[in-house]
Amino acid sequence: MGFHRCQYCLEPTREPHQFPNLSTGDINLSFTSGRSWVMPDMICHYMADHKWLPPQDFIDDVLTSKLCIKHQGSSGYQTVAQSIRRVTTIMTGTKIGYLTGDFTTGTVPPGFLARLKILMDLATTNLMRVQTKGLPPAYIKSAAIKDQNGVVYVGHRHHKIFPLMPEELIRDSVQGFVTNADRFVTREEGAAIAYTAGQIPEPKKTLFSEDLY
Repeated sequence: MGFHRCQYCLEPTREPHQFPNLSTGDINLSFTSGRSWVMPDMICHYMADHKWLPPQDFIDDVLTSKLCIKHQGSSGYQTVAQSIRRVTTIMTGTKIGYLTGDFTTGTVPPGFLARLKILMDLATTNLMRVQTKGLPPAYIKSAAIKDQNGVVYVGHRHHKIFPLMPEELIRDSVQGFVTNADRFVTREEGAAIAYTAGQIPEPKKTLFSEDLY
């Protein structure tokens, strides 16, 4: 648990990944089925990039059950006791996705990974995630455009972001990306980050969203 880089990604092959191959924390997903699951950040990487097949109960929960949000209070100051209770709550559940050695392979159902990612983001927003100390290594999260006023617009592809922007601000805008820390970077800086994170197989001067997904 905590900070961990995928042991199944061999260096220096640097094959591109569909999902980041590192984990900096653990997430709890509790469902109306009565089951709770605790998993590392990079659980999606194991399934998408290494074809790990999780238990059927977990697949069923993600696809058919509703997420139960355990409200943990504000994300501001907490006493030591409050922090311990929060961590204990989050880490209570069936541990899944902490892979070692051989594992069962297969293909998850269509739409499963997309739904799981949404649920993980929702759980994180509701403080059902524990992060290890220190900043996680940077990786590219999505395409982005920054207008002349410094406002950043985010989307899957750059050409799909333009319709979201006021027409008069498009001309002098800067195309780039946002990182996992929600920091805007240029195409050039994004290329360096993506290569270091193993998201692209070889160095590039300029990064395009098509290089990533």
